[in-house]
Amino acid sequence: MADFLGDLGVPRTAMILEQRASTTRENAVFSAALMQREGLSTALLVTSALHMPRAAAAIRAAGVEVVPVATDFEAVGGRRPSLAWLPVSDALDRSTRALHEWAGIVVYRWRGWI
Repeated sequence: MADFLGDLGVPRTAMILEQRASTTRENAVFSAALMQREGLSTALLVTSALHMPRAAAAIRAAGVEVVPVATDFEAVGGRRPSLAWLPVSDALDRSTRALHEWAGIVVYRWRGWI
């Protein structure tokens, strides 16, 4: 992402990179600590529209004011199914990603992370 921002003209000196996290919660906690150290309280949160509810809740719980900037919205529909009763891989992929996010929200709430 830093390389992409650099390609858009954002200087490296304007970037604060969090590079330790391996989960959404860790990213929220580590980013909040970095921001606090720099005297920052508000962040643009750029992530997929599907992931935004959990990611925004996690970073808010870490004490950061969030401005959500959702990306890669998906539109479903527009094509006429011919054999709707046959499973299709893209539907399975969408279902899997949605279930991952729903389960993540349940676990984060249960653990008190959001």
